[in-house]
Amino acid sequence: MNWTQETIKEEVFKVMKILNINRMPTSKEVRRVGISGLDGIISDNGGYIELANKFGLVNKRPIIKWNDKLIKNKIQNVIKLLNLDRMPSASEIFQIEGNYELDNIISKSLGYYGWAKKLQLGIKDSETLFGNQYQEICFNELINKGYRVENTSMKAPYDLLVNNNVRIDVKSGCAYYIEDCRVHTFGINKKFPTCDLYIIYALNEDGINIERIFIIPSKNLKIKSMSIGTNSKYNKYINKWDYIDKYDKFYKTLII
Repeated sequence: MNWTQETIKEEVFKVMKILNINRMPTSKEVRRVGISGLDGIISDNGGYIELANKFGLVNKRPIIKWNDKLIKNKIQNVIKLLNLDRMPSASEIFQIEGNYELDNIISKSLGYYGWAKKLQLGIKDSETLFGNQYQEICFNELINKGYRVENTSMKAPYDLLVNNNVRIDVKSGCAYYIEDCRVHTFGINKKFPTCDLYIIYALNEDGINIERIFIIPSKNLKIKSMSIGTNSKYNKYINKWDYIDKYDKFYKTLII
């Protein structure tokens, strides 16, 4: 083949079509498709990154091998660049990182409170208020449904006690994108639950509108974190408020 930038571009887009991807293919992917000479000619004409820029394509992001040291270094880098004296918020991390990967791994590991404690940092008031806000929203929603509801103390292992029986933990999280996938991620952080039910608020990107409410028995959520896409196996738990009655009735059978 007579290789020119135009023919290289045509062959690159052919590889993208074959692999059903919308980014610059990697060297391994090009070789897998088997177009003779394409991998070598890309390298001879500036390489994958340079040609991706010329063709208006993004490159595949490298997979980061996360560990505690890397998380700590990245958090400290955000603090340094923004001149903070506390744990950065999710929006501040995005401001520096340009993506939600660090936010995601923080939520999946110790959570913002856990990392703040580990690094001996304070936490932004709005982060605390955000969590408390949806606990209060859940509290009022349950009251409106006719339940007796108590807020527990900050040190309690769950957030709300319903009808003096059912223990509820409230979680909330905003939507964000991982590459082209829109997801919600929630830090459950308890492989061995201390509540009966999780009530989980999936919010839009701005944290203003509630998109879905999941009521999930803790026995079905023995994980440290969960991610929910549009078509999720957890959708069967949307608005399953009747679980509260089922747990309440069970506890009442135990009263002697």
